[in-house]
Amino acid sequence: MGKSDWGDVPPPAVQRVLQWYVLLLEAEFGRIESVFRERFANVGSEEVVGLVEKFHLERLDTGATWLSVVLGAPQHSEGIHLFERFLEGAIAQSLKHVKAVFRHWPDAARQRVEFTISEKLRAKALALTAEAKFKLFHQQESVVRETLTELQSKSSSQRDTERRTTYRRRLIEKYRRDHDLTAAAFARKVGISDTAIRGIVKDDRKRFSEDTKDRLLSALGVSRERWDGPS
Repeated sequence: MGKSDWGDVPPPAVQRVLQWYVLLLEAEFGRIESVFRERFANVGSEEVVGLVEKFHLERLDTGATWLSVVLGAPQHSEGIHLFERFLEGAIAQSLKHVKAVFRHWPDAARQRVEFTISEKLRAKALALTAEAKFKLFHQQESVVRETLTELQSKSSSQRDTERRTTYRRRLIEKYRRDHDLTAAAFARKVGISDTAIRGIVKDDRKRFSEDTKDRLLSALGVSRERWDGPS
């Protein structure tokens, strides 16, 4: 496994998922090969090329499809490179098998078959890679959009909080001006510590109780609705 955002080795949970996918993929390869062997034993020589070609194209397509599910995840920065290496390895394996199947054929005929199947496998690999890159691009684009939306939401929420805090401070400042009170004198008058007042203004619930908040609002003569002010 190449170096990725997970580090050198994926975390245990991810490793278990990968191992499960590998087992399922091996079972699928086994099924495809079993069907191929059964048909190969009963096919005439004029049909064998088409059968071998179909077998290896299906095997390549199956492996790429399963691998794209695992490695197409945005968290896996090496995904597309591993995908391409898989295709290269799969094609090399397929061509070895093709050579073995047609080893008794005359050289010219065998070379034509090998060339034809090789070209079709490589064309299939290019199409699969293009499809995987397209999917990966749109996955990453989706992640970027979600991240931007989340950041915009956080930014909007932060601005709302800042506006609300400024609004509440102005309510207290107006009361203090009207009654000619310093911050310390205001805290003594309402019977609440200055720290608790700042906590109520910022909605920092670790610094005040609801009873304390009600006492402050009562002293200011404002309702909860007015205290919450513009959202």
